Amino acid sequence: MLEIFSEYGNRIAISTDSEKMSYANIKIETIKICNYISNKYGTNNKFALCMRHGISYFIWALAVVMSGNKIYLLHPSAAHNTIDEIDKYVTCFLCDNTTIKSVTKFIESKDVIDASKLNLEEYSHFDYQDKSFIGSIILTTSGTTSGKSKYIDIPFNFIKIKSSLLSNYLKLLSSDTCYVFTPLCSIQALWSVLSHLYVGGKVHLGDFCPSKFSEILEKENITTLISTASIIRGMIDQLDDIFNLRMIVVGGDHIEPTLLSKLKEKWGHLNYANVYGTTETVAGDTVFEPRMLSELDDTYYSVGKGTIYSSIAIMDEVGNILSAYETGFICIQSPFLQVRNYNNHDKIINECNYFNTYDLGYLDSNGYLYYKGRASSIIIHNGFKVSPVEVENQIYSFEGVKEAVVIGRKHMIYGEIVVAYIVAKNVCTTEEIKEYLLQNLESYKIPKEIVFVKEFKYGKTGKIDRMSLINNDMSHFR
Repeated sequence: MLEIFSEYGNRIAISTDSEKMSYANIKIETIKICNYISNKYGTNNKFALCMRHGISYFIWALAVVMSGNKIYLLHPSAAHNTIDEIDKYVTCFLCDNTTIKSVTKFIESKDVIDASKLNLEEYSHFDYQDKSFIGSIILTTSGTTSGKSKYIDIPFNFIKIKSSLLSNYLKLLSSDTCYVFTPLCSIQALWSVLSHLYVGGKVHLGDFCPSKFSEILEKENITTLISTASIIRGMIDQLDDIFNLRMIVVGGDHIEPTLLSKLKEKWGHLNYANVYGTTETVAGDTVFEPRMLSELDDTYYSVGKGTIYSSIAIMDEVGNILSAYETGFICIQSPFLQVRNYNNHDKIINECNYFNTYDLGYLDSNGYLYYKGRASSIIIHNGFKVSPVEVENQIYSFEGVKEAVVIGRKHMIYGEIVVAYIVAKNVCTTEEIKEYLLQNLESYKIPKEIVFVKEFKYGKTGKIDRMSLINNDMSHFR
């Protein structure tokens, strides 16, 4: 990476609301930290990084892998059970002045460093040796394949290659500035940052704050936004002016046809792209390459085609490959696929060397992949299979709905019933929504219960936290 930083010199690389740093300065600071780590710890150690979302987080992560070590990237508010779990694996926890108290509260005997207090000037004179070829980043998966989070050890070189690949697929420019508010402990945030740095662009790191969103778009001259459908839903209703924004990229999330139609109507001049993948395959397995929203057609409802490094297959429960338009499990074969989970070493590929994402979808005759939801979220009502995504899409097309989540609730007679949680933007009733849905869906797909809520909780990547809804729903029936 440092050769890239040398190429772009004094151009601003990363900014936050309170600071900015050039490519040249990032290089200098990274080398200092790398030399410090190499001198004190050597190579092949494991570190855990728990800092607030910002420039220091990025530099420390980069320096650790460039010194030939492994690093767990943790959320700034990492839960104590996560800290306890990895405590036995790591040599040292790297913190800042906002996180060190919460970390030391649980691991008093472990080496914990407050990076904000270190004076690293003496390490700028050491001979620097890049060992990133043996360094790696350890990320936590979302846990959606089994309900339990796992760790994936990803060679840093894999992340660099995928980021470079995505910068080409997304046609990023040196004049682009990307707004990244997803914490840097996610694969989406990593490739969002690195793909822009590869072309000499700029990245603005910050927390997502709806009231300041318009101000940031204008002040930071944001041109690219890599986000989730949830964020875009809120943005389209609140913003009239998007200033210099030229492209919206949806990463790791389904976007309903109704929202795409709204985007076309309001901001048809914008380019739209979609990137689908998993942490286990280092993301970027399919890409819907940028096209203007004014050209909206049925392919926009897909998540694109497999990239040059990824083979996508749709399989049934026993591993048979299905034909075009047949819905089944989305499976991925890639040279970047990590064949086992880290720490517990569970094998994560099937006999055909594919990784089963346990997402449902189908391929059309042209190779476009259409996402249909999580297999685990499929609702079995009286023997019929109901896709929450299908029902949600129809609910979103009702004028008074802002956001919706459909889940299944256990039922003694029917097995499961369909339940919809809705955030309304206009006054609407249960009866109105059900009557509307009956015009577009079979009766067994109509929610038996509709619950209106003020807002949804969101996970660290900006997607709606469905599990919190499911857990809350079931707590009423225990």
